[in-house]
Amino acid sequence: MNQLKSITKGITMGLINNFLTIILPFISRTIIIRQLGTEYVGLGSLFTSVLQILSLSELGFGSAVSYVLYKPIARHDINKVNAILGFYKKIYRIIGFIILGISLIMLPFLDYLIADGIPNKINIYVLYIIYIVNTVISYFLFAYKKILFSVNQRYDLEISISATVLVAQYVLQVVLLLIFKDYYIYSLVIPLMTILNNIISNIIINNIFPGYYCEGTLKKIEIREILKNTGGAFASKIGSTVYLSVDNIIISAFLGLIILGRYNNYYYVISSLITVFAVIHNSIRPIIGNMAVMRNKNDLWEKFKFLNSGYIYLVNFCCICCFVLYQDFEYVWCGAEELLEFDIVILLVCYFFSGRLTGIIVVFLEATGVLWQGKFIPLFSAMANLTLNLFLVNSIGLKGVLISSVISSLFISLPGYIYVFFKYLFINNPGKNFLIKFLINTTVKLVISLLFCKFVLDYIIVTGWGGLIYKAVLTVLLSNIVLVILDFNNPGLKKVFTLLKNVIQRRL
Repeated sequence: MNQLKSITKGITMGLINNFLTIILPFISRTIIIRQLGTEYVGLGSLFTSVLQILSLSELGFGSAVSYVLYKPIARHDINKVNAILGFYKKIYRIIGFIILGISLIMLPFLDYLIADGIPNKINIYVLYIIYIVNTVISYFLFAYKKILFSVNQRYDLEISISATVLVAQYVLQVVLLLIFKDYYIYSLVIPLMTILNNIISNIIINNIFPGYYCEGTLKKIEIREILKNTGGAFASKIGSTVYLSVDNIIISAFLGLIILGRYNNYYYVISSLITVFAVIHNSIRPIIGNMAVMRNKNDLWEKFKFLNSGYIYLVNFCCICCFVLYQDFEYVWCGAEELLEFDIVILLVCYFFSGRLTGIIVVFLEATGVLWQGKFIPLFSAMANLTLNLFLVNSIGLKGVLISSVISSLFISLPGYIYVFFKYLFINNPGKNFLIKFLINTTVKLVISLLFCKFVLDYIIVTGWGGLIYKAVLTVLLSNIVLVILDFNNPGLKKVFTLLKNVIQRRL
């Protein structure tokens, strides 16, 4: 499977899966709000966030092991692959026990994480244990073998399995919720489907990759290399985890479950977009890793400029759509009583934009094993975000939480990763000034696009789903016209459009 076909297929399947992960939770979330109340949305978000923090012990191992696997996979060294998988399996078992232990220790402190009381008829300890089981079970049920999908550039298979199980999960949850109106039953479906996903994945992996087993022993130097890369990947994941998970915990502890639920109704849109961009990351990472092994740095730099141009164009497009449509969507979906002020919309767009600026940069650092060199960047960013959160949430409330994330992204993560990118990956490459100017120009053009589209489209009054769809279509058309006009001379973007044109022509 060639690179273009692999990327296209991976992104296509990923987008199909993302469509399902956006629409199905949307339906489920709507029913929860209508049947049980906004605080139940906040409660689910809180437990998910707590367990994401506790799962930080795993973050980074997948990326580190992926990097180590690229070379033996490319050279068809099955014994080395099996030894790495065996080591990965042992580590996953240890991580599972660690997360289980720490999660249980957290039980007595759950009350302190909810400011405005617990919903009636809910035992938060029982519910929390259900979420613990869902988090831990994968570490003991073949999750470590899923890495074979990624490193063999068969991300499409992993997505197909996830999408199928996801549909089954949400259909079952919605039916049970409508029949029983019981949040316990709704929640129990989640770990059951996680088990099913892992079992199906294991069966397919054994059929597609029959020569791979978790056996063999790695040399000490190879283990040290994995652990070293894990440190860098672990640190890089802290920032993204902290930005959402700690934010949710702080909002719940200081502002309460109702505010958390309303905020998460807004964040749901941004989260959906982030998962779409994660598909792009996951699809191109193994390709970049393979290129880093097989080709020279000049080819890699040209690939970066090409990918980054298309990526930032998509980021700007999403920012404009959110800026114009956010309040209309929330009004139609949840009602006027659930709306937050427009300041929150502005900050959410800034949050999304600032976080995506380093997207392709970090993917390249992960795929080439250089992320270790920037291991302290996300740690400093996470510490700054948490410190500002605690200070600003008391003075300006919810807005302070988002401002903290934007500041730490723009003033710590972005300059830090650019520094590592050119110091350790593209050494002596004159493109640093090019990249900085590109990002500045991108920001200026985005601001112009946002204000123009908002000014023009605010004359359309939305009262229902039909009006929202009409306004959304106009927003998509106008935003693309404006972005193409402002960025017409960008050579990287021209290459992207040429590639898309060729792909479409082949399909036709």
